[in-house]
Order: sequence, then C-alpha cells, then structure tokens
Amino acid sequence: MISKRILEDEETFSLLIQLTDVAAAAHERGDYDTRDKALEEIKEIRKQIIGQVTEGTCKSE
Repeated sequence: MISKRILEDEETFSLLIQLTDVAAAAHERGDYDTRDKALEEIKEIRKQIIGQVTEGTCKSE
C-alpha cells in the first residue's frame, strides 16, 4: 500500500522505486546479499513513514 505521504514526497518515492528495482534485479541475478540490503533499506524507510503517519494521526486528535 502506498500512503499519500509517500506520493507527496517525490524524493522518498523515487528512492523506494530505485531500491525495489535494485532488489528485483539482484534477486534475478542470484545476488541475495544485495537484494537483502535493498530490502532492509526499504523496511527502514517504511518504519520512518509509519512513524510519521502515526505521529501525524496523534497530533490531529
């Protein structure tokens, strides 16, 4: 699921697309270390976004 916040932040959205491409290409080549590193970066970005969304939700209440 893509949140509105990601779509609004062009730089983050672009980075996620690039990391997804890196992970997919590495997987196809059998380069699982590179794939796993890219996926880990994606997870970290998602955690940051979820934290921002949660903070934003709490502030608006």
